[in-house]
Amino acid sequence: MYSVNYDYNSLKKVDKLRMKRFEKLTELHLAAYKKGIFSTQQSCYEQKFKPIAKK
Repeated sequence: MYSVNYDYNSLKKVDKLRMKRFEKLTELHLAAYKKGIFSTQQSCYEQKFKPIAKK
């Protein structure tokens, strides 16, 4: 994922924004597969979202 600065936001808000971007990763991988960038339709790894804010 590309780097983004979230200045002047709470950690809870930052986690919410990061989660939105994280959920789009499978769609991005599929789009890249359709364009011929990736050779497999499914990604070869599984990522888990790690929140910054403590619950």
